[in-house]
Amino acid sequence: DGNLDGSGGTPGTSGLDGLLIGKARWDNLPNTAWDGDIAEVIIYNRLLSSGERDEVSAYISNYYG
Repeated sequence: DGNLDGSGGTPGTSGLDGLLIGKARWDNLPNTAWDGDIAEVIIYNRLLSSGERDEVSAYISNYYG
């Protein structure tokens, strides 16, 4: 449907409106920014099956050790 589940985006939009990378959604928490590096962001336009999630997990494990 083009929406990113769990993003907090408005239905009917790209779904990326509420996506936060490197910061928590809760602004009232102290120091919610990520203090580190983000090596890779993988975004899919649909939900992945259990097998596909396993494949992504294996890819990440093999690539980044």
